[in-house]
Amino acid sequence: MPIARGHTSVQTFDSRYIDRSRLETLLKALHKDSEYTVKRQLNTWKVEAPQPLESRQIEALRR
Repeated sequence: MPIARGHTSVQTFDSRYIDRSRLETLLKALHKDSEYTVKRQLNTWKVEAPQPLESRQIEALRR
């Protein structure tokens, strides 16, 4: 998804046990569709968004 220009945070974290659909659902709830990007690189998710996800949000995706 295209990302809006302006201040963004780039965050990477282990992709183990996190599927893309759950991650996308969380990001859509937090940001408008055009305000973030998600890429998987090997065993890592790379997320660009206006604000980084909190560690508790990432851990909740693994449950």
